[in-house]
Amino acid sequence: MKNVLLVLVGLCVVFLISGCTTSSVDCDFNGMTTTNGKAIAHVNTTSVAITLFGEVPLGGDPNLKHTFSAFITEARRLKATKVRIVNSSIEKGWANFIPITWIFVPVVSTVSGDIYQ
Repeated sequence: MKNVLLVLVGLCVVFLISGCTTSSVDCDFNGMTTTNGKAIAHVNTTSVAITLFGEVPLGGDPNLKHTFSAFITEARRLKATKVRIVNSSIEKGWANFIPITWIFVPVVSTVSGDIYQ
């Protein structure tokens, strides 16, 4: 009974922290330029969500459209007019805590890129 309660509490915590999007910004290129000129910054935006069977979002929106929109919002906040996407990815955590993650699948999507004026 104690183990079941612990698992349920753990799931509640995971659902509470899922559905978030964060961006990190690095403006220090150590005097270097990119292939497209001098960038304002490099932005990395990550969205985390819990989905049902990897498809139906339960907390947050893990698709690249949402993550890219958050990336563009951060770029506009930094007064950018152009972006160059360096990397984008979606990772589904099917095998993290089997069999729970076969049903409630954590999904992490990331968009990274340089922003320019």
